Amino acid sequence: MSVVSQLIALAKHPSPSAATFTDVIYLTISAFKQPKPLFDDQQKKLAVSALGRSFPLFTAAFRQYDIGMNDDRRQNAQMSRSGLQFIADEMEDEPPIREKLQQLIESDHLKSIEEYIENTVGVEPENVTLEKIDLDKIPKSHYWWFYTNEDE
Repeated sequence: MSVVSQLIALAKHPSPSAATFTDVIYLTISAFKQPKPLFDDQQKKLAVSALGRSFPLFTAAFRQYDIGMNDDRRQNAQMSRSGLQFIADEMEDEPPIREKLQQLIESDHLKSIEEYIENTVGVEPENVTLEKIDLDKIPKSHYWWFYTNEDE
């Protein structure tokens, strides 16, 4: 399912819930994995509208993600954080949406997730198998992928 389709479906929810938490996380992971750009011109208009309506759901989902961070969620958190960044980058010429996304990216909850990622470098998950990720295809600006044990 395309990111724009996921955004439109998400925007139909009136308030945060367990379902919208899962939807936001999987939507951002999907944005990480899908080819870029995520949106053509027509899709971008739909995405802007859907993001405007669903922004509170993103905020609530990342707050909950922060609270529930653990070793098994670490790699998904990296993918989700990158997906959020890719969406924000594609909204560069949509100032109101970009500003809201930037506020989320700079929020205490996102910073806490990034700190968790940094502080758990080298820790293996207990209950999940890590996906093989080609780090050469990840922009260097996505620094949460490039922490090393030497950074401590």
